[in-house]
Amino acid sequence: MQKLDIPEPSKLFSLKPEGLGTPYCESLASYAMRLAEAHCLDICVLIYRFVHPLIGSEWKNTRSQRSVYKIDTVVRNNVTPAHVHIGKWLDMSKETEATVSALAELTKRKDLHLLTTLPLKGYVKKDSVLRLQRAWCPACYQEQRSLGQPVHDLLIWSFRDVCMCRRHERRLRLSCYWCNSRQPVLRFWSQPGQCGRCGIEFDTENTRPYGPTFDEAWKADAIGDLLTRWNKLEPGKQNRPPTLERVLTSSYSTGDIIESLLPQQ
Repeated sequence: MQKLDIPEPSKLFSLKPEGLGTPYCESLASYAMRLAEAHCLDICVLIYRFVHPLIGSEWKNTRSQRSVYKIDTVVRNNVTPAHVHIGKWLDMSKETEATVSALAELTKRKDLHLLTTLPLKGYVKKDSVLRLQRAWCPACYQEQRSLGQPVHDLLIWSFRDVCMCRRHERRLRLSCYWCNSRQPVLRFWSQPGQCGRCGIEFDTENTRPYGPTFDEAWKADAIGDLLTRWNKLEPGKQNRPPTLERVLTSSYSTGDIIESLLPQQ
């Protein structure tokens, strides 16, 4: 009898990332929130019970490690925490690499690095890419709900140089319209499309289209193109990579942001 080659089952659901390979790819933080929701867990519990045991050494003596100690208090004592960032989820740090590796092991998915800016490592300066806090387009959330899609945050919203949604021609929101609080990438009780402080659904806000400048539209289009094609990039090796702003400026003349990323011969 022929022996069947049965793959090892994943410990957590192997959720498919939304929008992978398009400008509308979701972020890893959004994916983690949906993963927690699929298991009927708060995000802090998912991190504490599943992610942190796999990457505790990578978080040693970091702000994220201190957050884990607070998570421990929350989980054990069932208390409501204050505003806290939970780990790094989107940047090019070793901590993000470890988080991706842990979630990949838990879900048996090999594409989760594409939900972060890790493909740009060695191509652009690390601190020139992301804004520090969450941004979103209420119209995108409305569209996701109307189409029956899982509500999720887009990775492109996290880019510092993107201030608008090209799909709906609206400015990205940077604070809750109800309580006016700014949102970290993750809070202890974060859920996609929802304020981590007051709990209001962001898609209930009515926004209007506006006329973006050429520069705003170009940057959004260029970064959207980057998200579509960066899975083909080889690992970057530049010792002193340029800022993303400089790469975008270069792409004005080349018309190709991927070409502008590559070091000049």
